[in-house]
Amino acid sequence: REEEAPQDDEQEAPLSYRLLPSGDAIIDLHGLPVEVAKIAVQVALEDLILGGGPGSKSRAGPTELGDLIIVTGVGRHSPGGVALIRPAMIDFL
Repeated sequence: REEEAPQDDEQEAPLSYRLLPSGDAIIDLHGLPVEVAKIAVQVALEDLILGGGPGSKSRAGPTELGDLIIVTGVGRHSPGGVALIRPAMIDFL
């Protein structure tokens, strides 16, 4: 019988944002409900500020942080074609 490799208890969760070569981070909120978009931005900010960025195992704090670019879209797929996420993000932040 073959031994199974031990599974890592700490599985890598997919990130809601990604780092760009410039050092900035980008998060795309297209297609998300407003409340989910707020949570995604909050988690990205916390991860970048407290956790040092994507995939970082260290909680020693950030190094040099760039900007967080938030892509909201213009509302073409929202009811009535009215943007919902952008105004919600402005209020949220």
